[in-house]
Amino acid sequence: MCASEARLTPWTLVFGDARFDAELFPALDAEAAARGSATSFDAFLTLPAAAPLLNALSAEPGSPVPETLPDAATMRSFGPLVWHAWHFWRQGRRTWAFDADQTRALLQPRGGAVPTAPAPPPAGYAQIERNRVWTRIDAASHAEPLDGFFWVREASAPGAPEPLSLLFVLGLRPERPGVSVIGLRAPAGFDDAQDDAPAREDGPDFGNILPGGELDGLHGMVTAAEAVKLASRALRDIGERMHREAS
Repeated sequence: MCASEARLTPWTLVFGDARFDAELFPALDAEAAARGSATSFDAFLTLPAAAPLLNALSAEPGSPVPETLPDAATMRSFGPLVWHAWHFWRQGRRTWAFDADQTRALLQPRGGAVPTAPAPPPAGYAQIERNRVWTRIDAASHAEPLDGFFWVREASAPGAPEPLSLLFVLGLRPERPGVSVIGLRAPAGFDDAQDDAPAREDGPDFGNILPGGELDGLHGMVTAAEAVKLASRALRDIGERMHREAS
């Protein structure tokens, strides 16, 4: 099922201005189609229509949006979020929600080989149970709750594994003007990995990282392997849900 509009999503918080949906993303899409470059992040950064999007996000609230090309720091800070949001928009802005039971299932060992499942959409957003999984953008930062993740399957050569880009969203709350994000790329063929392979060396996968958090049943995510494992399980479930919907 899709997430209810009652729960805040990254799209609503960051791209809620009607200009994104009605003007900025359509202009970017038209330009990408004209150039024949729609999927890769590097190609996205070369599109002139990406500049207004990046500038709109980096401008101070209430100040005019710069008309100059964004600098390297702006591209690095806001580029991945805009790129993922664009692909999310192109696929109909569909969010897949995981309730408490479904989120707990994602965090438990499944054992054995990864089962084959129908492919999920090329892009979307998976939103897990609120405040269940905590992580940090780096070792020096405080822990924040994981809201979910965007994904994009990029084009690849015929017969080759499709690269999968992931963008995890942390610290989503109404009173905050933005979010924290962690971007990574899943290794080629990650769907064929053994799901029971350990993803953390110093403890159980998704073990709690907050003082006393285990008393509340909280989980943590500290390695890239854990992030990929969580995403692969969620995407497998989304593929299965879509298959059931289509049946």
